[in-house]
Amino acid sequence: MRCAIRNRNHPNNRNNNLGFRLLLGC
Repeated sequence: MRCAIRNRNHPNNRNNNLGFRLLLGC
């Protein structure tokens, strides 16, 4: 979950869909 929050906070992650995919991958 920690990495998921980090990915969501990432400024480079403009696509919400991309963030969700990363969250699932984590």
